Amino acid sequence: MNITEEESTATSLIINSISPTFPPTFSTQQNNLTTPSLTKTTFNFQQKRDVSFHFSLIFGSLIGGVTVVGLTANILVVIAILSDRKMRKSPMNLLLLNLAIADLLYLLAFTPFWLSMSVYGDGGWHFSDMFCPIARFFGNIFLVISILTYLAICIERYVAIVHPIAMHTSVWCTRSRVLVIAFGIWVFAMAYQFPYLVVFQVFDIPEKNLRVCRNPLASKSKIWKIYKWSEFLLTYALPIIISVLLYSRICRVLWFKNKNGENYGKGQNENENKTELKPNVK
Repeated sequence: MNITEEESTATSLIINSISPTFPPTFSTQQNNLTTPSLTKTTFNFQQKRDVSFHFSLIFGSLIGGVTVVGLTANILVVIAILSDRKMRKSPMNLLLLNLAIADLLYLLAFTPFWLSMSVYGDGGWHFSDMFCPIARFFGNIFLVISILTYLAICIERYVAIVHPIAMHTSVWCTRSRVLVIAFGIWVFAMAYQFPYLVVFQVFDIPEKNLRVCRNPLASKSKIWKIYKWSEFLLTYALPIIISVLLYSRICRVLWFKNKNGENYGKGQNENENKTELKPNVK
């Protein structure tokens, strides 16, 4: 039977109309990309992962567990100090409150980023472009505040244990002075971490179908390298060195105090025993 050209065309249209259509796969979308922009690219779990799914599951579970424990503990500390008037009067408790708030905000700032890495299995940025510099800025602020507050607590403990007389006679550890120190820590952290708010941007990587939050000056600018070295020294290296030295001194003083106290106690007990065993001579 002969089929005319019009009948063949009509038959093809009918077949195409009843045939199911499937959405293009990720590889098809990748081949159809004609512009470097990836804002319209849909990310799914079929894309290539930098790490295995099992590693992502373990890493995500650890991050989630640490976040839950950290949030719960810090919230309890904040509630306990703020709800008790006597605790709020203690300079040490004010430093602990500042530390708990900084740790709490740090977890809230960086946990979504780490969880997205574990879910997608890559180092891409899966949030809005505006959130990139904001997350880096506030995350580093809370980290620096936490480190410097911990250093202030270390100094306070050193003065209280090693120099107890100076602790009571000086005005360093008063409530008003601690509030000024905490405020200064926040101002310093915000001012010193301000470059993160300016330089970090979202960049597209078409060959990997990724968007990344990076600093374009990281490998090019000498000024940025100097800034990073100064940041490392002022907010990491020096606080760690000072804390180790001060706590070493604290441990040494406490060890000698305990040793001298034990010797004093033994001598006192021996004198009491001799007095009790001495016969009464009339």
